[in-house]
Amino acid sequence: MDETIEIKVTSEMVGKRLDVVLSEQCSDLTRSYINKLCKEERAALNGKTSKGNKKCKEGDVIAVYHPATEAKDGMDVHGNILVARKGKNLARLFGKGFACAEDGCTYIANRSGKIVETMDKIFIDQEFVVEGDLTNSTGSICFRGDIRIRGNVGSGVSVVSEKGSILVDRFVEGADLQANRDITLKNGMQGNGKGFIRAKGNVSAKFFEQCTICADGCVNANAIMN
Repeated sequence: MDETIEIKVTSEMVGKRLDVVLSEQCSDLTRSYINKLCKEERAALNGKTSKGNKKCKEGDVIAVYHPATEAKDGMDVHGNILVARKGKNLARLFGKGFACAEDGCTYIANRSGKIVETMDKIFIDQEFVVEGDLTNSTGSICFRGDIRIRGNVGSGVSVVSEKGSILVDRFVEGADLQANRDITLKNGMQGNGKGFIRAKGNVSAKFFEQCTICADGCVNANAIMN
């Protein structure tokens, strides 16, 4: 049976990502195992499961580097001394959307957005959120970062993410969706022969019907119909 560990959030933890707090407070757990817990939603924040990739606000602390501690010699099962190896400090954190404080260890977000880890770098991507439906009356969207549409996307609408991904919570009709990364439809697209999707990453949905899909990555769906 898995052990349950409860951590009380202090003022020093405010603004940090869930996985960062777990890494700091549970030194016996590896970072990869903590990421696995968050990915499987086995970590909870205020009683609710979380994947760890919470959004940050401008001024939030996104990372704190700790210098390497002094190494101590150990001993094997035969009583032989195991000479400790001197620890190495981590390399400086690189990316965009944050700055390093004067202490040289604390990294603070200088803009609000979503934290993305890519190729050992951290980027704080800005996100454009549409709370309702996107139709011809509301107009099309062209945005540099990620785009999330919580409602439906109607026919004749164009949604372009120049550097990020597109996420649609409801249904898509005969719209034009283009993204530099992934395109994810939580439901699907009924394109009526006019729907078009172009992604440099992966494309996924529950179903695709009467639409054209171009993807450099994988196309995932429960059903694809002409």
